[in-house]
Amino acid sequence: MIQKNKKGGGIITSTVWGVGAMIVGVVVILVITSTLLTSDLFVSDSSTITVTNESITWVNDTGFTLSGYNSTWTSITSTFAYNDSEDISFNIANITISSTGVVTNATLLVWEGNDSVDLSYTYLHTFDQTEKLTADNLEKNFTTGLTEVGNKIPTILLIVAVVFLFGALVLLIRKAQEMGIDNSGSL
Repeated sequence: MIQKNKKGGGIITSTVWGVGAMIVGVVVILVITSTLLTSDLFVSDSSTITVTNESITWVNDTGFTLSGYNSTWTSITSTFAYNDSEDISFNIANITISSTGVVTNATLLVWEGNDSVDLSYTYLHTFDQTEKLTADNLEKNFTTGLTEVGNKIPTILLIVAVVFLFGALVLLIRKAQEMGIDNSGSL
């Protein structure tokens, strides 16, 4: 019998190498992304914002939420408060602004209804850089993708098993023909 020169390792070897390379590639990308996120290369940026004479409708002990407040605000400090209706300035020490942006009055004076109070304040606005947001989204998408692929592994393995079975069947039929076995069952 003449020995045929084989190139490559066949379908099984190619499949194993392909799946192995894909797994190694995904692990390398996950390690790189994780390293970027945990090494503090991406830092949050912040800037101090000053708001002058925001008009608020009441200042009492129940509180009033600042206009436009969101969770990126920190270190909120009142700098000036003035009642336009009664031409009275507040003592800044009597006005508190909570970490959630709620203004309260510590005095017994209550200004509400027709009273218009102008409040000036500063806060530190913190925001993430575009690169950090992109890296965070990349990590989330990889995690979601791995979960989706993990849910489909049984189906993928079933398809691979069927392909291998058909391949083995074709090889058996070809070998049978080489040995001289035909459809009638005689040698």
